[in-house]
Amino acid sequence: MEATTWMDCWQEMPDSILLYIFSFLEHSDLGQVVLTCKTWCRVTYDEHLWRDLVKKRWKLKGDLTSSEDSWRAEYKRLHYHLPVICSQELEAHTDEVLDVSFSHSGDMFCTTSRDMTVKVWKLEGPEATLLFSDDVGLRLFWILTQYSCFNGDDSLLLVCGVKLPRFFTEDQDYDEPIGHGAIYSLEKNFQLVLVVPMDPPTLFGTWLDNVSCLGGYLNEANNTVTVKKYKVPTDNLEIEDLYIDDFNNIPVCDVSAGETLFTFRGDPHHFMSLLLATMSFEPCPPSDSDIVSISSDKLKRTAEACSPNRGVAGTLCGEKMECRSSSFSTVPREKRLKTSLANSDSQSSQTLKSLYERNDLENTVICEQSATESVTKRKYVIFVTGQHTVIAIHEIRSDIRCDDKHEAASEVNNQLRVDVPDYILNFKDIYVIGLCLSKDHRYLFFNSRKRMEHDVNDSWNLTLSEEIEIKAVDLQTLEIIPMAKLWGHKAFSSFPAWYICIDVCEDYVVSGSEDAKGYVWDRRYGQLLSTLDHSTGVVNGVCFNPCNSECLVTVGDDRTIKIWLSRNLHNKYTYKTQL
Repeated sequence: MEATTWMDCWQEMPDSILLYIFSFLEHSDLGQVVLTCKTWCRVTYDEHLWRDLVKKRWKLKGDLTSSEDSWRAEYKRLHYHLPVICSQELEAHTDEVLDVSFSHSGDMFCTTSRDMTVKVWKLEGPEATLLFSDDVGLRLFWILTQYSCFNGDDSLLLVCGVKLPRFFTEDQDYDEPIGHGAIYSLEKNFQLVLVVPMDPPTLFGTWLDNVSCLGGYLNEANNTVTVKKYKVPTDNLEIEDLYIDDFNNIPVCDVSAGETLFTFRGDPHHFMSLLLATMSFEPCPPSDSDIVSISSDKLKRTAEACSPNRGVAGTLCGEKMECRSSSFSTVPREKRLKTSLANSDSQSSQTLKSLYERNDLENTVICEQSATESVTKRKYVIFVTGQHTVIAIHEIRSDIRCDDKHEAASEVNNQLRVDVPDYILNFKDIYVIGLCLSKDHRYLFFNSRKRMEHDVNDSWNLTLSEEIEIKAVDLQTLEIIPMAKLWGHKAFSSFPAWYICIDVCEDYVVSGSEDAKGYVWDRRYGQLLSTLDHSTGVVNGVCFNPCNSECLVTVGDDRTIKIWLSRNLHNKYTYKTQL
């Protein structure tokens, strides 16, 4: 009878009392509670219970980001689907591993290193096996390989590295490191098919399309960097137009080869990271932005596009116009606009004035289009310049340049054409040390360090904070996203600072750090979720699997490559192994 009374007591206990008791349990205990009875199972699904568990464990602030989500689903996402379990540790490199990049198919990744090799790995389940390897130091006299990226269909791999000139004399300073790019064919058993200029060494090229990459060279005499398009030769006729390296019997592009896209002025030592963003919209900065300026060339093109003869529809649809000189202007927007209007013809002035006064379109996202009209995709190149304080954005257009012969003649006559980036984001007090695009190319994330002390007349005399902060820019509005500021990772290198890689997926942000850890944050709440430990030194490279964000790879100074899986994936692979 007493037993029956005791059981009745628990069964008749109010939900509020059960909820209070369950609040002292961990999630693993609640999993056992669910199996007890229907009443207890129902109470364990209470949203307040899982909200408190989530906020207690990960210190999240705020409410759910979507009305369709539940706190229980959030706990499951953060606990079971976050890649925090090291499934494999590889030690194939003999020196610091500097970078890692995934193929678009997600079944391969590439690592680069100070040991002058490039390695491609085949990812199968929880582990990876070596697929290809090449000693670029032996073949091309590189002193390190530092960056890589696959083309769109994963048939080609671009590897960026640094070399010293093969020959130099004592009376001439030819021993300055030179940046180079090497392109491998994954369909031809990792055959080296082309070598391209990639100077300065921090240029870090990218793919323009499946057969053409972006690279370039610097001209220290003019203090410029020229960005070029290099096409991978597909037949003997195209190869004949290139220089053939007798030592390797491979085609090599010199500075005269390729198609010139832009020439930008600025300190080549602060020029870093070519990214390619493909967007269906043009950036529309707000009128009161204190970090954004727009080039006069961009302003002129917009005025022509919005002329009465062409109409406004299908162009910028209310983009806020600004004008700037060739330097990084900080003149207030209103003054720049008035100057532009004064220097424009009357028709263009009226167009710009009407756009400026259309305040109702300030928050317009993209132009309205009919259901049958296709969205035009625009390509923009993004890079770091200034004193690592400026992020430049410039559109790649079909009418960018005249032919190369005229361009070469202009350089001979000291009439080098210098381009001004369409959009300039000047952050002044921070030093950018790494950047990446979101998968949809809508947001630009970048690692930054605060400039503590510096001499304005000496770009090499800087003191940088040890605290790293991740910021994000909405490329549609060119505004900093307040909730996207992430911190916690460290940097101890003095100026010039180490490049710290960063990557993003739909739910998470991951970054390297100089304290032997990788850091993972949640994009929705801007909260640090976990750290990924290496033994020593800098975690240089981080990369999510683009097909499954529950898998990521980190590489570091400890010469290791670590594959991290979520508990969900790890349990699945473990279960299959046991079967």
